[in-house]
Amino acid sequence: MARELCPYVDHHELVIHKSDRSGFKDAEIVVYDLPPFGRFDFDREARDSAHPFNSYSFGYRPRAEKGITRLTFPSLGMEDCVVSRDNVLLIPPQLRLKGEWANAAGKTARFIFSPALIQAVANKIGLQPGILSSLVTFYIDQRLECLCRLLMEETENDCRQGPLYFESLAQAIAASMLIQVRNRENVKHQYVPEGIRKAIQQLENDYEEALSVSELAERAHLSRYHFARTFRKVTGYTPHDYLLRVRLSRARTLMTHNEQGKSIAEIAISCGFFDQAHFTGHFHRAFGITPTTFIRQQEHPRG
Repeated sequence: MARELCPYVDHHELVIHKSDRSGFKDAEIVVYDLPPFGRFDFDREARDSAHPFNSYSFGYRPRAEKGITRLTFPSLGMEDCVVSRDNVLLIPPQLRLKGEWANAAGKTARFIFSPALIQAVANKIGLQPGILSSLVTFYIDQRLECLCRLLMEETENDCRQGPLYFESLAQAIAASMLIQVRNRENVKHQYVPEGIRKAIQQLENDYEEALSVSELAERAHLSRYHFARTFRKVTGYTPHDYLLRVRLSRARTLMTHNEQGKSIAEIAISCGFFDQAHFTGHFHRAFGITPTTFIRQQEHPRG
């Protein structure tokens, strides 16, 4: 994509639904119908608006996303930050933001939360103060997929279920994403034994190999029981579940950007699954859809 040919688009002109009738003032959902390509400048839009951006927000695309979104943060000196469902950015208030998207025609939503709501949820789950003043990331797991889809559909239906339904879903979304942020921060700041750190790195780098807990424990110079217990304390997952999540994430990325035209079976094997059936079962349990449906949704996105 040639950046100079990608036009600026005012997001206000792309709005097709807003949660105006929700009756809940601390959260707003805006649904857009995006053209295939475009650039945006929230900072410029805020200057031209009577209501500058003073809330937390993140972007959501239903189920399988198609296309690429890149964000630029002039105030932070950050360029070309690629956003995906495995790397969703929670944008804090007043942060200057520019970006562009490519090959992404269809519906997308912006979830907007008041600082009061975010802070209240952060306090309840024990998230340390100050963390949310900068960029933090989370990922769209099955729980968040369901919650975001429900609240987006409620917005598209003019919020007919009423304030209690809208508020409950909004708070559940805020809690789910902030719990992820809290858990990541806890891992980041706690002491991680060298053997566990190397095991995590090996699982992320050699995910296609048949890695057993016994082998990882031996390389970490720990007993199998002590290794598994420490690994779960540090990451929140068993070694097997951590490896499975890495494999599924890698497979989803390959299916999203499948330039080589690999089949589902080939992707399954390359990511460490026994065969297509083994992969399909795990993928469906994790994301609620089959790999075939995932690919079809990218080829024929809703909207």
